[in-house]
Amino acid sequence: MGMRSTLACRILHGLRQLLEQLRLRRDARHPVQRHCGRESLPRAAPPDGRRPRSLAAGGRALARGVRPVRLPVSARLECCAGLVPQGARAADIGADHGYLGISLLLSGRAEFVHASELREQPLRRAMENALRFGVADRMRFSRADGLDAIDPNEVDTIVCAGMGGDLIAQILDRCRWVRDPRYTLILQPQSSGNDLRRKLGMSIIMITHDLGVVAQMCEKIAVMYAGHIVEYGTTDEIFYNPQHEYTKGLINSIPKLNAEEKERLVPIEGQPVDLLNPPAGCPFAPRCKSCMKVCLNKMPPRTELSDTHYTYCWLRQKEEFEKGGKA
Repeated sequence: MGMRSTLACRILHGLRQLLEQLRLRRDARHPVQRHCGRESLPRAAPPDGRRPRSLAAGGRALARGVRPVRLPVSARLECCAGLVPQGARAADIGADHGYLGISLLLSGRAEFVHASELREQPLRRAMENALRFGVADRMRFSRADGLDAIDPNEVDTIVCAGMGGDLIAQILDRCRWVRDPRYTLILQPQSSGNDLRRKLGMSIIMITHDLGVVAQMCEKIAVMYAGHIVEYGTTDEIFYNPQHEYTKGLINSIPKLNAEEKERLVPIEGQPVDLLNPPAGCPFAPRCKSCMKVCLNKMPPRTELSDTHYTYCWLRQKEEFEKGGKA
């Protein structure tokens, strides 16, 4: 369990690095447009003004220092929460029972959360949960459709999780201010993300082990191993000109449907790296057939292969040095 948690943390760390690189490239010169009208409910209070009966016991439990019940946050919500920038002021659209926003505040990842939910009963439950876990003073609740109640000046991150791609596209299309590059959008559609790409012209980060899906839907690929990005490039560059040994191993392990004769798959030998005791050098070195001594002792620097293609591999550094290039 500890190893899985550590792997998840490393993967999220690598994704945050990738997001930060993409964020630095964005042009932040566009002004914020006027936001949609809003209709907010009183902060941390049910619509009818009554205190829910279930809050008293929860409040006493927290006041006495009793450990509260663990938040029932799904793996889907945990993935979304891990992508929220540290210290964010987030809008949770379709907040349901408020667990995502509460989790962000309890973990310290977010400073403020505006939970927007159209349905009355889930919104009431979200308020109850916020009071129960002691974060209601840092949350705002609105019974509204999508972003209609969100003030663009109070948030910098927008999370839409567990909705259909068409619905997310409609929500974001109604409030054009979300296209300002100052905002971080974290979208987790239940249906195909192509809806968002076509209708809003957005970029989507897809996390998957299915290389068939990657080849069909992605334009650029970041190959990760043990939480580190080991190669980055366009889809054609990754599939037709892989440069990292792990990338080559992944592609060689895929069955080829157009093969004229039966071919034996080539698995990647060895065991995954121990994330509790990671190696000092390249994390793939213990399983690499071309491993050199330096690979085990020192992390490889970045090797630029083209304007859109780079890798972290000592073998490529060696080739560049032998060619007389900049190593």
